[in-house]
Amino acid sequence: MTPLLFLLAFGISVESARILAFFPVPFPSHHFIFRPVIEGLAQKGHQILYVTGFPYKESPNNIDQIIIRYNVSELRGDNAWVNEMSGLPDNPSYQLDFKSGLSNDMSFWQRLYNTYVTGVTTIAGYYYLHFLMQPIMDKYFNYTGWESRPSIDVLARNRSLILVNFDYLFGYPYPVAPHRKDIGGINIKPNEVLPKDLQTFMDESKEGVIFMSLGSHIDAKYLKEQMNAFLEVFKELPQRVLMKYEPEDESQVPPNVKLSKWFPQQDILAHKNCILFITHGGLLSLAEATYHGLPLVGIPILADQAKNLAFVESQGFGRMLGLNNVTKETVSWTVQEVLSNSRYREEALRRSKIFKDRRQTPAEEAVYWVEHSLKYPFALTPESTKFSAVVLHMLYIKLFITLVFFLAIYILYSVIKVVKTLTCKTKRKK
Repeated sequence: MTPLLFLLAFGISVESARILAFFPVPFPSHHFIFRPVIEGLAQKGHQILYVTGFPYKESPNNIDQIIIRYNVSELRGDNAWVNEMSGLPDNPSYQLDFKSGLSNDMSFWQRLYNTYVTGVTTIAGYYYLHFLMQPIMDKYFNYTGWESRPSIDVLARNRSLILVNFDYLFGYPYPVAPHRKDIGGINIKPNEVLPKDLQTFMDESKEGVIFMSLGSHIDAKYLKEQMNAFLEVFKELPQRVLMKYEPEDESQVPPNVKLSKWFPQQDILAHKNCILFITHGGLLSLAEATYHGLPLVGIPILADQAKNLAFVESQGFGRMLGLNNVTKETVSWTVQEVLSNSRYREEALRRSKIFKDRRQTPAEEAVYWVEHSLKYPFALTPESTKFSAVVLHMLYIKLFITLVFFLAIYILYSVIKVVKTLTCKTKRKK
């Protein structure tokens, strides 16, 4: 899940608000998914100031751009820290931080590990805010009267709306704060006509087409051994393959495989002859595969991908291969399993049907809630966002209960000791 559309609005009239759109995420794909939101707001007459390191080539009407360079880390919606800031902390019994790489079906030890990951993430988040970010804010934002300004963690919670690129069809459902709205699938675009060579390649594939891409952040040339294992398997398949890969030596590429450094992914997945998507398990690719009803074979490489593909495998619409377990034999078995067993395709199509059965597009949903928050600021924000960590997690209540428990044990022990002493004295007198 990728949060967060960070919107700061100025002006009192929702008919024409001035909105700052800032995305502290250093990856272009994670900017592109929220562009439908700011474009939708701009079309409704709002003035958008878009701060980005990945600008439009031609800025749309009502959108002004400030271009910056990034040197920040990414946050994700299934990160315990994001939910902490929303005022509804994670319950690690069933809510997964993406760093755990687990599925919802956890053993005792896995729940213990997930609790550890959640705890460390939360503690690290508060440390980062109070000991790293607070001094920077105090140093550079020292206007007159800044001493009375709320602390940075209070400001971080001060949100009318949180938009998250998440949907329970490609992630486990769990309770969320009322001012958090999920807009998963916002990256889905209307189908466009494929380039002529790709259209012909796919149309003429009687056995179907397999599409393989490891996303835009991963250079597959550094996974030469794994990619060669896939090529070995592909040459034995009757299907045609589109593979996002640029090998140093193309002489070993089978005739049924077409390579390129870039493919129009969504349009390929939408083609009726596409029957399997081999992916790294990025959330955007997972959303697109779910929308188009395609089963998956996944090779997680970093970040949330292991958790995403653990979900896919647990829900029965794909299989996962460990990066260190990619051989010709394992690839062959996994691909054949997903292609030959209809249950993967059936579950993928079921999820696609649910995904498409909605009142509004994700972009329309996002625009609605932004305008709602402009008209009714903080109407949905829970009181818990104003609590300190001590109050939010009831640490003082838990400490009190612990002290009372040990006090009761001590009193009970003391009473037993006194009774035992009196009993011994009585026996001696007799």
